[in-house]
Amino acid sequence: MLRMMVSLGFLALASACTPPASPAVPAPLVEYYEGTSQVFAGPPGAAPVATNRVLVRRRLDRARSTIEEDVVSEQGPGRPLKEYVVTMAVTGSVFSMSERSGAFRGDGTLEGPAWAWTGWASHATLPDGGTVDSRDRLVGRNLEVEKEYRGARGSVRIVEHFERVEREAYERRRAALGSAPSSP
Repeated sequence: MLRMMVSLGFLALASACTPPASPAVPAPLVEYYEGTSQVFAGPPGAAPVATNRVLVRRRLDRARSTIEEDVVSEQGPGRPLKEYVVTMAVTGSVFSMSERSGAFRGDGTLEGPAWAWTGWASHATLPDGGTVDSRDRLVGRNLEVEKEYRGARGSVRIVEHFERVEREAYERRRAALGSAPSSP
Protein backbone atom coordinates (compact mmCIF):
# COMPACT_ATOMS: atom_id res chain seq x y z
CA MET A 1 0.00 0.00 0.00
CA LEU A 2 2.81 2.37 0.87
CA ARG A 3 4.50 1.52 -2.42
CA MET A 4 1.26 2.37 -4.32
CA MET A 5 0.92 5.69 -2.43
CA VAL A 6 4.53 6.60 -3.24
CA SER A 7 3.95 5.71 -6.91
CA LEU A 8 0.77 7.79 -7.02
CA GLY A 9 2.58 10.66 -5.31
CA PHE A 10 5.40 10.42 -7.85
CA LEU A 11 2.90 10.43 -10.72
CA ALA A 12 1.16 13.48 -9.27
CA LEU A 13 4.51 15.25 -8.86
CA ALA A 14 5.62 14.27 -12.38
CA SER A 15 2.38 15.50 -13.96
CA ALA A 16 2.64 18.77 -12.04
CA CYS A 17 6.14 19.29 -13.49
CA THR A 18 5.16 18.44 -17.06
CA PRO A 19 4.25 21.55 -19.02
CA PRO A 20 0.74 21.50 -20.44
CA ALA A 21 0.48 20.47 -24.06
CA SER A 22 0.43 23.55 -26.27
CA PRO A 23 -2.41 23.80 -28.74
CA ALA A 24 -1.28 22.72 -32.17
CA VAL A 25 -0.90 25.53 -34.67
CA PRO A 26 -2.60 24.52 -37.90
CA ALA A 27 -0.54 23.99 -41.03
CA PRO A 28 -0.56 26.90 -43.48
CA LEU A 29 -3.73 27.19 -45.55
CA VAL A 30 -3.11 27.61 -49.28
CA GLU A 31 -5.84 28.86 -51.63
CA TYR A 32 -5.65 29.06 -55.42
CA TYR A 33 -7.58 31.45 -57.66
CA GLU A 34 -7.90 32.14 -61.37
CA GLY A 35 -9.65 35.10 -62.95
CA THR A 36 -9.43 38.45 -64.69
CA SER A 37 -8.21 41.94 -63.95
CA GLN A 38 -9.90 44.76 -65.90
CA VAL A 39 -8.46 48.27 -66.11
CA PHE A 40 -10.84 51.22 -66.55
CA ALA A 41 -9.51 54.68 -67.46
CA GLY A 42 -12.75 56.41 -68.45
CA PRO A 43 -15.87 57.49 -66.61
CA PRO A 44 -18.09 54.94 -64.85
CA GLY A 45 -19.76 52.70 -67.42
CA ALA A 46 -16.87 53.00 -69.91
CA ALA A 47 -15.43 49.82 -71.42
CA PRO A 48 -12.19 48.45 -69.93
CA VAL A 49 -8.98 49.56 -71.65
CA ALA A 50 -7.30 46.25 -70.75
CA THR A 51 -8.30 42.81 -69.49
CA ASN A 52 -5.64 40.45 -68.17
CA ARG A 53 -5.87 36.83 -67.05
CA VAL A 54 -4.47 36.33 -63.56
CA LEU A 55 -3.51 33.47 -61.23
CA VAL A 56 -3.25 33.95 -57.46
CA ARG A 57 -1.82 31.67 -54.79
CA ARG A 58 -2.57 32.82 -51.20
CA ARG A 59 -0.75 31.18 -48.29
CA LEU A 60 -2.02 31.98 -44.79
CA ASP A 61 0.60 30.94 -42.24
CA ARG A 62 -0.72 31.39 -38.71
CA ALA A 63 2.51 30.07 -37.10
CA ARG A 64 4.56 32.81 -38.81
CA SER A 65 1.75 35.43 -38.71
CA THR A 66 2.07 36.00 -42.44
CA ILE A 67 0.00 35.95 -45.58
CA GLU A 68 1.84 35.51 -48.84
CA GLU A 69 0.29 36.17 -52.24
CA ASP A 70 1.93 35.12 -55.48
CA VAL A 71 0.15 36.91 -58.35
CA VAL A 72 0.96 36.10 -61.99
CA SER A 73 -0.67 38.21 -64.70
CA GLU A 74 -0.75 37.90 -68.49
CA GLN A 75 -0.26 41.30 -70.07
CA GLY A 76 -1.50 40.54 -73.58
CA PRO A 77 -0.13 38.86 -76.71
CA GLY A 78 3.60 39.27 -77.13
CA ARG A 79 4.03 40.94 -73.75
CA PRO A 80 5.89 39.31 -70.84
CA LEU A 81 4.11 37.99 -67.76
CA LYS A 82 4.21 40.01 -64.56
CA GLU A 83 4.66 38.29 -61.24
CA TYR A 84 4.37 39.89 -57.83
CA VAL A 85 5.13 38.12 -54.56
CA VAL A 86 3.64 40.02 -51.62
CA THR A 87 4.29 39.21 -47.97
CA MET A 88 1.94 40.60 -45.34
CA ALA A 89 3.12 40.58 -41.72
CA VAL A 90 -0.03 40.26 -39.59
CA THR A 91 -0.48 41.69 -36.10
CA GLY A 92 -4.02 41.29 -34.82
CA SER A 93 -6.28 42.79 -37.48
CA VAL A 94 -3.64 44.94 -39.21
CA PHE A 95 -0.80 44.12 -41.58
CA SER A 96 2.21 45.66 -43.25
CA MET A 97 3.10 44.45 -46.72
CA SER A 98 6.00 44.48 -49.12
CA GLU A 99 6.48 43.12 -52.61
CA ARG A 100 9.61 40.98 -53.03
CA SER A 101 11.16 42.98 -55.92
CA GLY A 102 10.34 46.37 -54.36
CA ALA A 103 7.36 47.15 -56.63
CA PHE A 104 5.41 48.52 -53.62
CA ARG A 105 5.07 48.70 -49.84
CA GLY A 106 2.04 49.42 -47.71
CA ASP A 107 -0.29 48.49 -44.91
CA GLY A 108 -3.88 47.51 -44.32
CA THR A 109 -6.62 46.17 -42.11
CA LEU A 110 -8.30 42.76 -41.99
CA GLU A 111 -12.03 42.15 -41.46
CA GLY A 112 -13.74 39.14 -39.92
CA PRO A 113 -12.56 36.40 -37.55
CA ALA A 114 -8.78 36.02 -37.19
CA TRP A 115 -7.29 33.68 -39.80
CA ALA A 116 -10.72 33.29 -41.41
CA TRP A 117 -10.92 36.88 -42.68
CA THR A 118 -13.67 37.82 -45.08
CA GLY A 119 -12.15 41.02 -46.39
CA TRP A 120 -9.27 43.46 -46.19
CA ALA A 121 -8.33 46.95 -47.31
CA SER A 122 -4.85 48.20 -48.11
CA HIS A 123 -2.93 51.29 -49.17
CA ALA A 124 0.32 50.79 -51.12
CA THR A 125 2.97 53.23 -52.29
CA LEU A 126 5.02 52.60 -55.44
CA PRO A 127 8.66 53.74 -55.89
CA ASP A 128 7.55 56.53 -58.28
CA GLY A 129 5.20 57.96 -55.63
CA GLY A 130 2.04 56.49 -57.11
CA THR A 131 -0.45 54.84 -54.78
CA VAL A 132 -2.89 51.94 -54.95
CA ASP A 133 -5.88 51.63 -52.64
CA SER A 134 -7.40 48.16 -52.69
CA ARG A 135 -10.55 46.60 -51.24
CA ASP A 136 -10.66 42.78 -51.31
CA ARG A 137 -13.65 40.59 -50.34
CA LEU A 138 -14.13 36.85 -50.15
CA VAL A 139 -17.61 35.99 -51.40
CA GLY A 140 -18.28 32.26 -51.25
CA ARG A 141 -15.51 30.67 -53.33
CA ASN A 142 -14.73 33.95 -55.11
CA LEU A 143 -12.29 36.76 -54.43
CA GLU A 144 -13.59 40.19 -55.54
CA VAL A 145 -11.15 43.12 -55.70
CA GLU A 146 -11.51 46.83 -56.48
CA LYS A 147 -8.41 49.01 -56.76
CA GLU A 148 -7.66 52.60 -57.58
CA TYR A 149 -4.24 53.60 -58.84
CA ARG A 150 -3.25 57.28 -58.61
CA GLY A 151 -0.03 58.60 -60.09
CA ALA A 152 1.63 61.49 -61.87
CA ARG A 153 -0.05 60.54 -65.17
CA GLY A 154 -3.57 60.17 -63.78
CA SER A 155 -5.63 57.44 -62.24
CA VAL A 156 -7.28 54.18 -63.24
CA ARG A 157 -9.75 51.85 -61.61
CA ILE A 158 -9.06 48.11 -61.56
CA VAL A 159 -11.76 45.49 -61.02
CA GLU A 160 -10.74 41.89 -60.46
CA HIS A 161 -12.82 38.74 -60.19
CA PHE A 162 -11.28 35.41 -59.19
CA GLU A 163 -12.78 31.97 -58.70
CA ARG A 164 -11.18 29.45 -56.37
CA VAL A 165 -9.64 26.50 -58.21
CA GLU A 166 -8.05 23.27 -57.07
CA ARG A 167 -4.28 23.09 -56.70
CA GLU A 168 -3.89 20.76 -59.69
CA ALA A 169 -5.79 23.13 -62.01
CA TYR A 170 -3.71 26.06 -60.75
CA GLU A 171 -0.44 24.18 -61.30
CA ARG A 172 -1.43 23.14 -64.85
CA ARG A 173 -2.37 26.72 -65.74
CA ARG A 174 0.77 28.12 -64.06
CA ALA A 175 3.00 25.68 -65.98
CA ALA A 176 1.29 26.65 -69.24
CA LEU A 177 2.06 30.34 -68.63
CA GLY A 178 5.80 29.75 -68.31
CA SER A 179 8.21 31.91 -66.36
CA ALA A 180 7.76 35.55 -65.59
CA PRO A 181 10.73 37.92 -65.71
CA SER A 182 11.49 39.83 -62.53
CA SER A 183 8.79 42.33 -61.61
CA PRO A 184 9.46 45.97 -62.43
